[in-house]
Amino acid sequence: MYKSALDNLGQDTPQVSNSENGAVSLYEEKMKNYLELVASKGYNLEELEPIIRSKGKTELYATAGAGKSTALSLIFAKDKLFGDLSPEKRGKKVAWVTTFLKSGAEELQLNIERTLAKLGLSHISTNDIMFSTLHSEFLNLLKLRGYNFTDKTKMEYYRFLDSRDDAEVSRIYNTITGRLFRKHDLGEEGSNYISQQDRKALLEIISNYRNCTLSEYTFGEAEDTAKRLNLPLNLLPDVVEDFQELKKTYYIMDFDDLMTEVKRLMVSETEEDSAVKKQWLSYFRNRYEYLMLDEAQDMSELQYEVLRPVFESCPRVVLVGDPDQSIYGFRGSNPKLMSWFETDFKPETYPLSVSYRCPSNILNPIAKSIDKNSHRYKHSLRSYKEGGELSAYRFERMQDMAEACLELIDQALLEGKSVVVQSRVNFSYSPASILYAIKRQGDFNLLGDVRDLNTVRYRKVWNLIEMVRGRGLVDIKDNLKVLAPDLKPWDAKRLAERLMNLVPENENILYSQNYGYLDFIAQEYGLKSLATLVDKLRSLGEGIPSEMTLFKELLNHVQYWGEPANAEVVGTIATLAEEVSTVSDFFMSMDFVNNKIAGAKRGGTSLVTFATPFGFKGREADVNIIFDDSDGVFPYVLSTDMSFEEERRIHFVAGTRGRERTVYLTRSSKMSPFLKEMQVPIKGWTPLDGLALNSVKLKKDLSLKERMEKQKAEEALGAASDFSFDLW
Repeated sequence: MYKSALDNLGQDTPQVSNSENGAVSLYEEKMKNYLELVASKGYNLEELEPIIRSKGKTELYATAGAGKSTALSLIFAKDKLFGDLSPEKRGKKVAWVTTFLKSGAEELQLNIERTLAKLGLSHISTNDIMFSTLHSEFLNLLKLRGYNFTDKTKMEYYRFLDSRDDAEVSRIYNTITGRLFRKHDLGEEGSNYISQQDRKALLEIISNYRNCTLSEYTFGEAEDTAKRLNLPLNLLPDVVEDFQELKKTYYIMDFDDLMTEVKRLMVSETEEDSAVKKQWLSYFRNRYEYLMLDEAQDMSELQYEVLRPVFESCPRVVLVGDPDQSIYGFRGSNPKLMSWFETDFKPETYPLSVSYRCPSNILNPIAKSIDKNSHRYKHSLRSYKEGGELSAYRFERMQDMAEACLELIDQALLEGKSVVVQSRVNFSYSPASILYAIKRQGDFNLLGDVRDLNTVRYRKVWNLIEMVRGRGLVDIKDNLKVLAPDLKPWDAKRLAERLMNLVPENENILYSQNYGYLDFIAQEYGLKSLATLVDKLRSLGEGIPSEMTLFKELLNHVQYWGEPANAEVVGTIATLAEEVSTVSDFFMSMDFVNNKIAGAKRGGTSLVTFATPFGFKGREADVNIIFDDSDGVFPYVLSTDMSFEEERRIHFVAGTRGRERTVYLTRSSKMSPFLKEMQVPIKGWTPLDGLALNSVKLKKDLSLKERMEKQKAEEALGAASDFSFDLW
């Protein structure tokens, strides 16, 4: 039946055919056949038919797990067969399917091709369609205008910087922000110290200001941040101008520069270049015949302004997004722009409010939290499936949280389930991933910018070992800042200089004179944190405890007194320390873990994934574990007050990845406010019952040294660097 119906799909035939019922539109006949085909493959036509029938300007509001990729794929297939992309309508201009991340564009193409195959239409090619990101397309347009991003030998070479997590990029931005703070007297009065939080806050304000091109900029929720930075609104344009000039000295461009330059080329600023600008705008306007934009909630005002000529001139535009999943505010995204598109272009608008991923017991509590955000598209989120399991547990120690996470992973794997462990930033899930690497030695995937344990972020904690092994004066300033977060940075510098002259070469600054040096520092500077540590160390009794005993005590102290931003770092190092008895074994375990991380970063097909909500967005797993759902992580301690609602959206994205079960793990004293909004009972953790761990081949008979030797031997034979075990 469907084969005969499909024979006419996409064929260049007259628009009207005769039937017993009179003249019938051939388009409607093809649409009927196509809808029958779609229904026969199990798709829900009640929700999808109006969307599939859409023409011209179309906008979809699709909640998490609502099947937006399916909807886009079915729209694309229809347009390819007998709609705007059919042979009789297709012109010579560009048909562009785009989104904001490269991985997203690739995944969208794969989803479309899978849908075509499922419909029995795999013969329909997508090779004539441009699948790319917004930025890659605009980067190519700038190259056409003569911009040089490839030849480093030429003076006009520009580096395009797309990640502030990169070490070199971070160094450049630190230099630039430092100069801005000094020139404009920003930051805390009387202080020369610039925290990473304040640097990040300034960059966020600058980016949002530059992307606010269609409305009057106000600090809004960033008002308190601006006051802390001593940044009045009338000074901001000068700060931004200096920021741009400083970047030019390094020949660098970022995402905002890219969009700004494309916009500049389309707007005539002088009579002299008006002809050139008109020519460029005409080229840009006439380049596209079809535009499908995924993740539209991630647009900024600047991007919207650049795309607007395309929206106006392009006969077929399909936008899909979810303002509840707008999580790229640091790049200037504005969730309100989907409603602006609705106002400006009067598209056919369709909600996709039914989640086919999250069962009701998982989705309903999450909906309570996200509903507290303003400026959102109000639609009633509901689940297609009943049931599901949602639970939350509290922990006093990070190590206990990591052990519980390990049990949950074991349970999922024993049931043959896929499992993802998510946290707000790349490092936050490290205690769990490290423990999994050491105790289970199983394969896993990492999605995100994950670095090994030799990075400065970790080293500032494990450098405490120097205090238990020797004088500890090499990194004394940093060590004191870790042990005593209530010590001012400028005091730490002066104190380090005094101690270099005060402590004799043959004495250990940590435990000499019954911890007298630490006691002196605590009393001299009124440091409650350090005084508490001295009392604890003295309670261990006479004599000098072992190096690892002292190291673990220091880590326990830092976990309690340390800054929230360092919690996952300390937890990771503490997890390593718990598994070894000597300092040499500690460093050996780091090498082992670093090798595991290197393997995981190359990608894989393991059932276990560690990721951030940014890295796992658009994906799903049977079991979803939110690791360290605590205040300081959700919302992130380095986030600003201007991004609180976005932090809630990030929490929403993280929570809506689970198909069967979602588990929130939080610290007892610092529970996430978003978890509280969900009104989920928070329970204490007890080991899972019925886990047949005795049947799991965990290779516990191998010592860490033996594991390392085995791994090196396998690598020498050309084997994969990761072990392979029978369980997974």
